[in-house]
Formats: sequence, structure tokens, C-alpha cells
Amino acid sequence: MSRRWQSQRRAKPARSLTLTLYVRGGFVRTGLIAVGAVVLIVYGMPAYARVFSPERHEIDPALALEDTMAPSPPVVFVDRITRGRGPVLLSDGNLRDSSTDVFGIVSVRVVRLMDDRTPMDQIGLRVVPCDSSAIIRGAGYDFRPLRSPKTGTFSFPLVWIDGATEVQEPISEQLLVYAIDPAGNLSAEADTILVEDPGRP
Repeated sequence: MSRRWQSQRRAKPARSLTLTLYVRGGFVRTGLIAVGAVVLIVYGMPAYARVFSPERHEIDPALALEDTMAPSPPVVFVDRITRGRGPVLLSDGNLRDSSTDVFGIVSVRVVRLMDDRTPMDQIGLRVVPCDSSAIIRGAGYDFRPLRSPKTGTFSFPLVWIDGATEVQEPISEQLLVYAIDPAGNLSAEADTILVEDPGRP
């Protein structure tokens, strides 16, 4: 199933994440990003940066021997899309910008994660782009979604280098999201999210 959501200018603050930039030629730099906030320390800002690095979902070899039941497909949807933006002209004539302005951020809400023997907060996700040339990608490994301490809801961001400019091209990409339990069983089916934004001329 596909779910669409119109983009909004600002994303709500989320927990800090370690960011890994995967680029052409194997150039990698890491740093810290507080998604939707103003804290960012990144070494290098290459053009085709890929994804963030959330908590890794680990497989328990002991459980793998006794648990063979796969979790149900997850239910997720795109909650918000924030595009990169250019400097803002203030009333005093100065320009205000932020090191996070270069990033595009997709906030994905996890509505359901179900398994016959695993609590929701111990089920991992695997994100796979439908197109191998996509600029928005998964983490490259199985990960755990973030749980909000205030609401208890689960979500995860997808981050890419979008350009610190007010002019943004339209974007339309699909990604598959699978559930995986601590025994390593992968859901037979995936939910599909559609990241679609008209851009800004």
C-alpha cells in the first residue's frame, strides 16, 4: 500500500542520530545530527549523501534456533517531508542560515509492528529503495525505530543532501519497509511508502 503526504517547511525535533554519508567513490564522513533541530556536526558535505545511522537491530543466535515465525508486515506512513532551504533575510538585512538547511528529511511514522513473541520496541526494520538510483535510501542495515518518550509512538527519519537553496526540484521515490524480529525472521511482505514532494520553483 502507498501513502502520500504533502511536504511542510519544518520538522519537529527528534533525538540525535549519528549520521553517515555514503557517497560515490566510497567517500564517507560521519558526525552528529539532531534531526529537525539546529545541532549538526558533519565533516564533509558531498553531493550525493545518503542515509543516517540509527540503532542497529541485532540478531540473537539463540532465538534464531527456536523462533521461525516471521513478524507481520509493518504499517508505516510518511508523516512529514522537509526540504532543504536557503538563507532567510532578516529585517536588519542580515542573512540567517543553519548547517541543517542542506538536508532533506522524511519523517516516517510506524503505526504497527507485530510478532508472535516479540514486543514492538524489539522489532527491527529494513528499508529498501525500489529504484537502485534513488537518492533516499535505507540505512544499509536493519535498525530499530525511535520511540518518543512523550507519546510512546515509533518513527524514523530518512535523510539526504537536498541543497541549501529555496529552489528544489520535485521528488518522487518509493521505498519498501520490512519488519524483522530478533531471531532474524523477515516479514514475508513489506509496506510501501511514497515520498513525493512538488519541490519549489
